[in-house]
Amino acid sequence: MTRRLTELARGVTALAATIIVLAAVPYALYIIGGSPGRDILGAFTEDLTSDNTRTRLLLGGGLTLIAWLCWAQLAYAITVEIAAAARGGVARTVPLLP
Repeated sequence: MTRRLTELARGVTALAATIIVLAAVPYALYIIGGSPGRDILGAFTEDLTSDNTRTRLLLGGGLTLIAWLCWAQLAYAITVEIAAAARGGVARTVPLLP
């Protein structure tokens, strides 16, 4: 009985951690960096920006875009692993996303 409760607690903890990663991380990314590509687009569309401001926008926008891509890769990997575990198999390696 104790072993089943321990396994249930581990499963609930893993589910909560997965939900936090899949939901809280994009929320935090949006709050901190905004939507991906917003600063990059702003750097090229605003006519009255200085070179320093344009550089800051491009650097910040690039880092924000990289963070969003990293989260998307992690979310994809978690989804593939969950689907493989539900089928009782092992997930295949994706060539583009090691």
